[in-house]
Amino acid sequence: MGEYDTEPEAGQTPFRVTWTITNGTKKPYDLDEFGYQAQGATTGGETESLYVELGSKQMTGRLAAGRSGTFTSEYSLAKTDGKDVLFTMSRMDEQWLEDGSFLGDDPHWTGTIK
Repeated sequence: MGEYDTEPEAGQTPFRVTWTITNGTKKPYDLDEFGYQAQGATTGGETESLYVELGSKQMTGRLAAGRSGTFTSEYSLAKTDGKDVLFTMSRMDEQWLEDGSFLGDDPHWTGTIK
């Protein structure tokens, strides 16, 4: 563990979500205009954010046109809420407002904590 890492509370399962964003446009993406969250998917359940240095890649800055970036976020979930997780990504930039994307559902994925 790193000096500033946080540990989950008793009765919590720690996990890391890893995702990749590909910029298929001709302009850079401002990654600060994306939001994301994880929730329990078995019985619901709120996650707690963890800070972990080793192997972590926070999503910040800009992503150049035609490039991909892989990022992580660390959480914990009460063991009583199971091991299935719902991960949701949202976008809040000007293009999102102009093309009406905000009217649709945010992309989301489910997975199981290993």
